[in-house]
Order: sequence, then structure tokens, then C-alpha cells
Amino acid sequence: MASCPPQTAGARRFWAALVAGLCWPALAYGQTLDALGWDSMSKEIRTKTNATEAVVTFSVTNLSQARVEIRTIQASCGCTVAKMPAQPWILEPGRQGVVEARTDLRGKSGILNKYLAVDSSAGYQVLHFKIDIPETAAADPKLDGRERNRVAALADRQAVFRGDCARCHAMPAQAQEGEGLYREVCAICHEAPKRASMVPDLCGIKGLRNRSYWQKWITRGKVGSLMPAFGRAEGGPLSPEQITSLEDYLLQRFAPPGLPTPSSPKR
Repeated sequence: MASCPPQTAGARRFWAALVAGLCWPALAYGQTLDALGWDSMSKEIRTKTNATEAVVTFSVTNLSQARVEIRTIQASCGCTVAKMPAQPWILEPGRQGVVEARTDLRGKSGILNKYLAVDSSAGYQVLHFKIDIPETAAADPKLDGRERNRVAALADRQAVFRGDCARCHAMPAQAQEGEGLYREVCAICHEAPKRASMVPDLCGIKGLRNRSYWQKWITRGKVGSLMPAFGRAEGGPLSPEQITSLEDYLLQRFAPPGLPTPSSPKR
């Protein structure tokens, strides 16, 4: 994973809002969370080889009968900057506008998942976009932040939950469960286009894969490998409830053919 610049105060507010359940502010009369209609809540782009910047735009329309004030739009990390026409941005009924997000790609490769937290008088909304960065033909190893982070992880597998790495491996886990949790903190490594040779393809694992198997790997990881311990008691970001929800999803998705899917354990 490539490193990002230090997290801004705005990015810290983004995660605070997300952890708080996307805080439900008081809405203006006649407004609901559907007042703002976006052309898409999630987008995916593929950049050109050696591109240093990715630009994603989201179009929005005020579908309500009252004006909507968009107060702020915060990016999930410091390498992405969101721009709106004005701040605050007033959208009269029926009016449209465009939000632009620019992401610095220098030193990065593979798949990047980014988020924009929209704080408006109609409530909080989260926009997601995925950036697919093709492999650079002649990458300079001195600028390969992903490789530096991989070496650091081999020395200390829990390093992915601290510093710059935490923005991709720990923070996205907040308020996630099951499939969403897998997509945010597991697939980023196990389904990465440039997956490290020691990171297994979960579809290719042989042998018994019951609840105890997944619980052990998720909670404690493996010493001497890149697999960190995700359990909070081991210094990871996941609660016991999150781990159980992830076990449920993994048992369904990667269940060996012909075996019944176990039910969730009672707590």
C-alpha cells in the first residue's frame, strides 16, 4: 500500500462522522436524506499509465422543494482534495452542480478506495470511488511506497494498523460488518491485482475452513508473515462482533462444496 500525506483535520472529521453513524442532523422543513440526488453514489475509474493525478466528478441535483445547503465535503485521506463551487454551497430546488475530487497518485499502484463525506442541511451522505492504477512500466524503487510498507510489515505485521497504513487497513473497518468489512480490509490485500506472493488467494485455500479456522486467522494472524492480528486484544482494529460477522461472510463465500453453512454462534 502506498503512503498518503498526513491526515488533515477535515479527514479526521470525516472519520468522526462515519464512526458516529453518519450523524443525523436536524433537517430543514420538507427535506429528507433523499433531497440530494447524485448521478451515482459509487464510481470506478482506471487511470493512464504514469498518471500523477486522478480526477473524479459527481453530479448532484436538489430534488426537494426547499433549498439545500452543502456545508462541507471531506475526503477520507490527505491525498484526495474535494472541490465544490462554493462553501457553503446553496442549491435551490431543482438546481444542479458538480463536485470534483482530485487524488495524488504519485508513488501509488493497484486499487485505491476513496470516500467523500457530504455534510448538508439534508443530512450526511458518503460517496465512494475506486481508482485502478495500472502498473508503471519502469517504476523507480526509491519511490515505491508500497514496497517500503511491505518490508515494514514483514518486520512488524501490526505496522499496517499505524501511521499512513492505517488509512487503508484500519480506519475503513470502522462501522463495517460482514461483506462490507471484507471488502474494505481483506480484499485490499487478498484480491489486489499486485498481491504479494505470500498473500494467499482465499479461493485457493485447501483443507478444512470452519469457523475456528477463520477466527484464528482473523483474530491472531500469523507470526513471521504479512498477516496481522485483527483482534483488538491483539492490537488490531476489530471488535469480537465484527470478527463474528466476518466469519459468517467467509463461511458463506468460501465454503467447500457440499458442506452446509454453519450458523452464527450464540453470544
